Amino acid sequence: MDDSYKIRNYQIENYTDLIKLIVQSERLTNEDYVSPRDLRENTIKRKDFHPEECLFLVEKAGNIIGYSNAIPELDIGRIILSCLVHPAHRRKGLGTMLVNSAMNYAISKRAKVVHTNILIDNEVGKKFLNKLGFKFVRSFPILRLNLSEIRLKNKTQNCQIRCLKRGEEEKLTKLQNRSFANTWGYHPNTIEEISNRINFSDYLTNDIIVGYDGNELIGYCWMQIYHNEIGLDLKEKPQARIYMLGVDPQHRRKGIGKILLFEGLRRLKNKDIQIVELNVDSKNEAACRLYRSQGFKVWKTSLWFEKVLD
Repeated sequence: MDDSYKIRNYQIENYTDLIKLIVQSERLTNEDYVSPRDLRENTIKRKDFHPEECLFLVEKAGNIIGYSNAIPELDIGRIILSCLVHPAHRRKGLGTMLVNSAMNYAISKRAKVVHTNILIDNEVGKKFLNKLGFKFVRSFPILRLNLSEIRLKNKTQNCQIRCLKRGEEEKLTKLQNRSFANTWGYHPNTIEEISNRINFSDYLTNDIIVGYDGNELIGYCWMQIYHNEIGLDLKEKPQARIYMLGVDPQHRRKGIGKILLFEGLRRLKNKDIQIVELNVDSKNEAACRLYRSQGFKVWKTSLWFEKVLD
């Protein structure tokens, strides 16, 4: 690697330049990278996350031209990796150096595996990951629905439907962890994590529909509506997404998921949302059927790769 390139840890004052790197790279390549919104929400702004330890930058002449991010989910023994090098500085070994920095961090934390994902048509990315010893493990279709093109029909409700209330974060956390227990890649959440994501985001509105059977919370549909980010000229993104949809295992096969999804889509349509997006595990056949039944179609596909650490 050219001696003029320096790899170092992230500092808080690097935030704006890091976002600019992502935006510029997307413009130059017309490719999708980690969303600036997701980078901020899932790492930099998380109260339980320390980007100064696991977010690595490469710079030249004071300009940030690449990064790797190693998000720890040590309760399930893994690190989630993302990496980007500015198109004008590729083929110089910088990506390998950045990934190695993340790998060293993962090893220091005694993680068992490192997971990362790329879009299915990213052939360069596939070759790069294979060269570094990553193996394909899972595919997640990214589904989209244009609400202006469908007519939502009323569904018979066999549970009480309303919005989540303040003070119900603990119930939601327990339900979410029950609903997704033993699901590939799911990291159990804490009450603090759920509360922070619901109440303290500065760029999106959380709209959470819950289903009750008496006093028992049995299902939820968690929608996120994005607002424009001030000062960032981002290319068009979906206006909303179904972040999570879960039903208590003891109450499945009763149509609860379909009712909650319908109610969520209805509310989004009433807010003049046009495009709704979600990710789903291709092996979750029940969820795939549910979303297809409501008109969702595959837009892109994300491939997950894994490297087992010795």
